[in-house]
Amino acid sequence: MNEGSGRTQTARRHAMRAILCCLLIGLFSLMPFPLQALPVGEESVQVVPGGEAFGVRLKTEGAMIYRVEENSPAQRAGALPGDVIVRACGKKVPDAPTLSEIIRFEKSDRIVLKILRGGRPARLTVRRASKDEPLGLAVRDTLSGIGTVSFYLPETGVFGGLGHGVCAKSDGQLLPLDEGSVTGVRLTSVVKGTPGHPGQLRGLFYPGQTGSVTLNAPTGIYGRTDVIPKRQAVPAATPREIECGEATILCTVDGEGVRSYAVTVEKIISFDEQGKNFLIHVNDPRLLEIAGGIVQGMSGSPILQNGRIIGAVTHVLLEDPTRGYGIYIGNMLKNSETAKNAAAPKENGGAEKTAV
Repeated sequence: MNEGSGRTQTARRHAMRAILCCLLIGLFSLMPFPLQALPVGEESVQVVPGGEAFGVRLKTEGAMIYRVEENSPAQRAGALPGDVIVRACGKKVPDAPTLSEIIRFEKSDRIVLKILRGGRPARLTVRRASKDEPLGLAVRDTLSGIGTVSFYLPETGVFGGLGHGVCAKSDGQLLPLDEGSVTGVRLTSVVKGTPGHPGQLRGLFYPGQTGSVTLNAPTGIYGRTDVIPKRQAVPAATPREIECGEATILCTVDGEGVRSYAVTVEKIISFDEQGKNFLIHVNDPRLLEIAGGIVQGMSGSPILQNGRIIGAVTHVLLEDPTRGYGIYIGNMLKNSETAKNAAAPKENGGAEKTAV
């Protein structure tokens, strides 16, 4: 077996054992996307490393199904958790309450739903025994959870975080974003990770917002903020500047704010494979004592090596929470220009959950 083949098989075995290091709601995943090195002309880009835990609120385009009742009209019609309803009975569905109103006033026992499934449009016809029979769906239009900021671009106010996209469910399909906001978080506890049981950060959102989310991409979420920490900017590494060996991650796991913890880059896998560009091992006794390694909510924690930012934490291995994957910084920076040019969405309100 040649070295390249062995490396590919090793990467596949790690991928099969990996679990997404995601927000508290546990609905974040990745989807295929071609990854390259830093674009020509961006080798010297300077970024401010993140490490702050932040609260994320995202509103879908429509009403997202998160539960389908057994033997219900909706189940018989083929509705699935993760489907996003965008139209019902010929009317636009901007949110969960609107869907409820449309269904409530519809006199026909036949309900036609236009949905997005895996980003692709589809149509469902739900037939009820009478107009008063519930469809058997539970929907919501807002997701929220805790993650970590990866970097800031001080000249534009753009930030990137999470290191993976936000999905309707853990099938790798991106959540269609209508609007979103970020805010500060007060961490209240840390559930330590153990083999087979990933830990998580727990906390409370501060009121208001510190920025807006303008892009939900396979490599993370991106947006604009006026709150950029006074921290030294560092250059973004190119692939040839990343090596196996000592590195650090920046993250917030207690009331002390952003702190640096020692890790080791154990294997460079591929800069073309999304989200799993290199394997890291946490060996800092402080982080091991507090969190047991990498936990949910640390997604996006920046990884630094030799004075450069090389990427961000994106996955944790289910069988070994001291190990996880990093995504290459160049693959995250590709979306910064899109986020800079995107119109900032309005602040969304509280989460809406509705049964129909």
